[in-house]
Amino acid sequence: MQTTQDTQFLQALATQSVADSVFGANSELQAVALQTPPRRVIDGQQVNELMLDGLAVLLFGLYCIQLFVHRSSIGLLFRALTVKGQFSQLIDEQSVAFRSFVKSFRIIGFLALLTIAFKGCLIWANSPSVFRLPEAYLPFLLPILTAALLAIGWYRRLVTGTLSVLSGEAERVERLRTFDRICFVVAALLVTPAVLLSALADPATHRFLFVVDVILLIILLLYYLGKSFSFFISRKISILQWILYLCAVEIMPISFFVLFAGRGFEW
Repeated sequence: MQTTQDTQFLQALATQSVADSVFGANSELQAVALQTPPRRVIDGQQVNELMLDGLAVLLFGLYCIQLFVHRSSIGLLFRALTVKGQFSQLIDEQSVAFRSFVKSFRIIGFLALLTIAFKGCLIWANSPSVFRLPEAYLPFLLPILTAALLAIGWYRRLVTGTLSVLSGEAERVERLRTFDRICFVVAALLVTPAVLLSALADPATHRFLFVVDVILLIILLLYYLGKSFSFFISRKISILQWILYLCAVEIMPISFFVLFAGRGFEW
């Protein structure tokens, strides 16, 4: 009767024979455990990068489509900007096609602002700084920024609507709203290509392109301030009312948002 020791001896002898015949003398076969590759875990930062890419692709598609659809209105707008007196006339007399163009590019402008704000926060989250973005904000970054921009837009509409009721000059306030919309559309037309370049750039150049976007936004903001000042003067509105309007409609919501968000920063 064959014992357990005999069986083990025969198995070892067979294994050694196979090793000798295949690999030569004094070789051994060893059992090696197969290791499965570790599963790839996608963290919150990678999810945000994917959402940024998707947002940029959506913005690119809408921008190209609207450029083709409203090409005649775009030409009309830039002619009004270069010819003296045409801009005020454009505000007072708008066709149905031009109103549709303004509505479409207001959406594109919103997406461009959302994209550059999202990109800035992602760069900020990965940069060593005195105060940094908390990691708890990262999974909800896009919804927070979307809600913040929508809240600023609703606040502006509420303030101008209240101003229209209190002042009793609904027509003048509506022209002021139209002026703001057209200026926003001009900014959306000019800044969207730069925003797309920054959002889709490789890590070696995206910081530089983001700085270029910020500089371009500052230039457009200064242009808006000059245009709004000229608009108020042409409508015979005092400079004090222009300053109050800027404080109430432009500066107040942004400063409130920055102050509110600053309470959650990590120092």
